Amino acid sequence: MDLRDTLRAATWSGGSAVWGQNVVISADEDLRALLSSLRSPCIAIRPGSGAHDEEFRQEPAQVAIDVGFRLVASVSGDPVGENAIIGSGRVSETTSGGKGLLELQERLFDSIRLLQENNGIIMQLVAQDVVSAVQLDEMSYVSWRDYIFRAQISVAKFFPPARSFLAVDAAGGDATLTWKVPAARFDRYRPIMRRAAGATPPASSTAGSDVVLATGMPTSHTDSPGAGQFSYALFMAYDDRDTPPDSDKDVSTSITATVTVNT
Repeated sequence: MDLRDTLRAATWSGGSAVWGQNVVISADEDLRALLSSLRSPCIAIRPGSGAHDEEFRQEPAQVAIDVGFRLVASVSGDPVGENAIIGSGRVSETTSGGKGLLELQERLFDSIRLLQENNGIIMQLVAQDVVSAVQLDEMSYVSWRDYIFRAQISVAKFFPPARSFLAVDAAGGDATLTWKVPAARFDRYRPIMRRAAGATPPASSTAGSDVVLATGMPTSHTDSPGAGQFSYALFMAYDDRDTPPDSDKDVSTSITATVTVNT
C-alpha cells in the first residue's frame, strides 16, 4: 500500500496531482476494464513472484519480490497514437492533461525513488516492455507500458520506533519532552507515551501511566507529573487494517528517557 499511496500523492510543481486516485492494485490486464473505472493517466500495480535469497540461498528471511506497473496514458488528436506516447496540446506544464506516456514515466520513476528515500526500500528496474498503443472504439488512442521492479525485503515485519527522545526538567513540576517520529508510511498511526515513577521506564505500551498527547503526529509535549524522578517510554503504533490507521494494532519497540523534575 505504500507504493499505491506514494504514487497517489505525487504532484507536479504547481501542486496538481499526477495520477491522484487513478492508481490501483489490480491483476486485471484488460485495458477496457481498467479505463472503465479510472481516468487517464492511470497506473495498475500488480504484485509479482518472489524468491527467497535468490543469489546465495543462505538468508531464508530475505525475499526478492517483483512488482509490476502498467502505466496508461491517452491523448487525442492524431491518427496513429503518437500523442498518447509523446504528448500534445498540454494545458499546463503543472498538470497531467496532454502529457504523453514517456513524460509520465519520469514521474513514476521519481515516485519510486522517493519511496526508497523515505522508507529505505530499494527497488531496481529489471524489465520494461515496448510502448504499445491501441484505439479503443470511440476512445482516443491509448498507450501503455509495463515495468517490473525488484525489491529486496525481509519477511519479518518491522515497525520503526521514534528517535531522539529527550526529557528535560522545566521546573514547577513540569517536564518538557521532545522526539522525532519515523518517516511516514501507510500504516503509521500515532506515538504512545507511558510514564513511571523512578529510574525504570514502563516495559510495554500499556504499562505505567498513560501520558495523553495531542492528536495527529506530535513531536513534543509538556507533562506535569510533579516533583521527583520519572521515566518515560515512547512507542509508535501502526495499523495496516484501516485507511486511515485508527488503532494500536502493532507497536514498535520503545525509546526511553528519565528526568528529575523540580518544583
